Amino acid sequence: MSEKCRSRDAIMEENGITDTSVLEDAYISAVRFIKYRPRSILEVRKRMKLKGYSRRIGEITIKRLLDEGILDDTAFARMWALERAEAGNFGPLRIKNELVKKGIDHQLITAILEELSDDENTLERAVKLLTKKYRDLKLKDDRSLILFLIRGGYNYSQAREAVKRALKKEND
Repeated sequence: MSEKCRSRDAIMEENGITDTSVLEDAYISAVRFIKYRPRSILEVRKRMKLKGYSRRIGEITIKRLLDEGILDDTAFARMWALERAEAGNFGPLRIKNELVKKGIDHQLITAILEELSDDENTLERAVKLLTKKYRDLKLKDDRSLILFLIRGGYNYSQAREAVKRALKKEND
């Protein structure tokens, strides 16, 4: 008997589960869900509930996924934050809010955002976003541009500085 099977059998015995098919179905369902894109533990937990699995079956499945390295909130949060910052041009505040909604621990979010948050890179992304969104920045007032960046997750000082740099860049 393989180590994974023994481990599964031991988990089932500990939890008084006699029907192996329910546990396997839950596992396969979770793996399919994760296959499309990495997921957080909270997303998988919600999916298990939505699929009608008991909380106990869901938690056993999540533990197995964690043990096998298929589910990892740290890797997920790092990937999500980097992708949203680079491809989505989202600011740190918006990325933080998205990670909170996905059930990521606040300390982990802070650590990941500190890794990503090189002020110069953040400002460069904001300037790039402004010039991409608005071909002629002079047609927009500063307040509108600042509010646009704030809605994208940049704080006021970052937005103000990015607008200043973008207008200067356009004038040069």
